[in-house]
Amino acid sequence: MRFLDVQVLLTLSYVDQFDWPLTIQEIEKRLIFTKKNKGQKTKKKISLSLNNLLDLGLISKKNNYFYLKKSRDNFKIRKKYEKFSLEKWTETKEFVVLLKAIPGIKAIFVTGSLAMNAAKKNDDIDFLIVVRKNTLWLLRPLITFLALSRGKARLREFHADNTWCLNMWLEEDSLQVLENIRSVYTAYEVCQATPVLDKNNFAQKFLKENKWVENYLPEYYSQRLASTRCQAESVKELEISNLTLFGIWNFVISILNTIAFVLQRLYMSTHMSHEKVGLKIALFHPRDTRNLIFRRWKESLGKIYN
Repeated sequence: MRFLDVQVLLTLSYVDQFDWPLTIQEIEKRLIFTKKNKGQKTKKKISLSLNNLLDLGLISKKNNYFYLKKSRDNFKIRKKYEKFSLEKWTETKEFVVLLKAIPGIKAIFVTGSLAMNAAKKNDDIDFLIVVRKNTLWLLRPLITFLALSRGKARLREFHADNTWCLNMWLEEDSLQVLENIRSVYTAYEVCQATPVLDKNNFAQKFLKENKWVENYLPEYYSQRLASTRCQAESVKELEISNLTLFGIWNFVISILNTIAFVLQRLYMSTHMSHEKVGLKIALFHPRDTRNLIFRRWKESLGKIYN
């Protein structure tokens, strides 16, 4: 096989764990570890590669969707997930309406399975929330309370289906993914993160701060960078005229935020596992999702040669 054949197999096997066949356009966009090429040239090469893999009996094709040969017929599964996702996208509007008036919120992104349009019927909606500097630990309990008031909060003690999972928080000056967790998995997460509220074009800032993604998914990254300008509801924040008063107020908020962080961090200390929590970032993932994804990816790759 040629190197491009291997890249296509890597890409198809990655999404295989989600029962997610891809069109040729989606393969071109999501292709792993490749240099940028011009559209038609890349598409033509990928088409030749897909034909080669079909001839080798390593992949299958149905209704213009490609998937690994030994996978189940996941075309119908994808269509079912897309239907569930459409319903959940409507629900994200409720979340945005609930939070858009809060001045400290800079952007809200949908992540996880819904961002991929691969949500199951009872999946939670995962959100990434970007907030103003020095406000994360003040806004987190407020937003959690608002979600709780709608019966949508995901609590450690009790987990219901179809909740709002507030599992990722970033402050506006800490948008870069931590170096020690950068990988194909986190590159996909960055590219798939879909803004549903964007104040002063923070979706663009988020992508530009994570330019490292280009090393893994150059085509996907460039397409997302171009498309974020018109995806989210844009809200222009009010300008502060009295800078002196604003500076004093910001200092007070910073102190209160630090106190709130210490108190919440102490509360979490007895039941933390894989969470990554700091003054400017909070990633509440109790499971080691990245290694879980890589293990399933390896299992999907095993279908090719077993």
